[in-house]
Amino acid sequence: MKHIIVICLCFLGSINTFSQEKSIYKLNPIQEDFLTLGVKEIIAKGVEGDKVVFLGESDHQYGSDIRAKGEVAKYLIEELGYTDIIFEADFFALLLNPSARYSLYKMWSVSDQNEDFMNYLKQNKVNYYGLDVRFATTYSRDNFTVKLKEYLSSLDINLEERFVKLTNECIVTNGYKNANKLTSEDYEYLTNYVDKLLHNETVTQRAEWKQILESYKSAVILYFKKAKDKNFNINTIRDKQMASNIDFLVHYYPEKKFIVWLANAHMSKINESSHNCGYEFVKRNPNKSYHIAIASYGHYYQTDSKIYKAFKDNKNLLSLLPSVDSNYFLDVNELVNTYPEYKANIYGNHSKDTIKPNDRLFQVSWNNNKSSVFMNFDAMIFLKEKEEITYDQYNKLLIEKKRKGN
Repeated sequence: MKHIIVICLCFLGSINTFSQEKSIYKLNPIQEDFLTLGVKEIIAKGVEGDKVVFLGESDHQYGSDIRAKGEVAKYLIEELGYTDIIFEADFFALLLNPSARYSLYKMWSVSDQNEDFMNYLKQNKVNYYGLDVRFATTYSRDNFTVKLKEYLSSLDINLEERFVKLTNECIVTNGYKNANKLTSEDYEYLTNYVDKLLHNETVTQRAEWKQILESYKSAVILYFKKAKDKNFNINTIRDKQMASNIDFLVHYYPEKKFIVWLANAHMSKINESSHNCGYEFVKRNPNKSYHIAIASYGHYYQTDSKIYKAFKDNKNLLSLLPSVDSNYFLDVNELVNTYPEYKANIYGNHSKDTIKPNDRLFQVSWNNNKSSVFMNFDAMIFLKEKEEITYDQYNKLLIEKKRKGN
């Protein structure tokens, strides 16, 4: 009987090893032909049918994640014909003023790690847009009510001054802080007023303005509720609207092939946390997207000893890797299709002495994730390389500009 048990255990162990070897592929160092030919073929097969490609990062401060994303995006652009990118950035600003670099958030627009990629986009005339409901740019602050007033005037509709004043002071100018100035009556006025515009068929005949107004309403709600309740989770509203904004852009420009550039948490395909933008998009567009998550395990675990400890823990995702000396690509779809038992594997709900809940490596959930991490994505990239986000070039330019100004 003991011999039978040993044989069974060995057999199960061989299945686990084989599945890892079959579905996990070594990658080159970032910026040294990062994607191998075999991995390129997997991605090409995954995006067949011109799927929207969601491209994630574990943390906005992980420069290595951002460098790797740039290399994957270049492949999609150069070899698979992806023409445009939708960044997790100001929807309004980049819809009316596409490809405005400084309408992106700082870690993408001016970081050292993304400088090469931003220049690449310009040189290759790749357009980019935004998906975020937040009015986070100077362009939005200076232009939202101006552009709305111009549009309504063309329809012989006057934009009310109270709306202009409240919007400029409390929504498009540091909404997280200034929305606190809104009274409940102001809040009700803004939401009712925008609803009135949305129910006006003359106003909504322009699809882009209908979407802008819907996104604006979501911003008002999340800013006001967050200002009044510090514990309010904005992503319950934000992610649903972000998915709507992506859906709008994809259908507004049907001839374009889009990459969606955002955080891993936002692009998850399942609905187990408030970060459900990916889930909402998939619900609207079944089988029309491919989700690649990226995480710097070298950065997340910080030291070689912690990395090795995680690697030796069979309940940790790193235990799936052949080693912790390289970058790897995990073909999640191949893994779970060939070995369905992996759909039930939950990595992260460990005992107290386990280092860090593992679901946080890819930032798939801030709650207790009850489903397998593999249900969130189609592919996962593990990076040994680690690099903090830096702004040395940008800071030098600011110093030089200030010096010349003086």
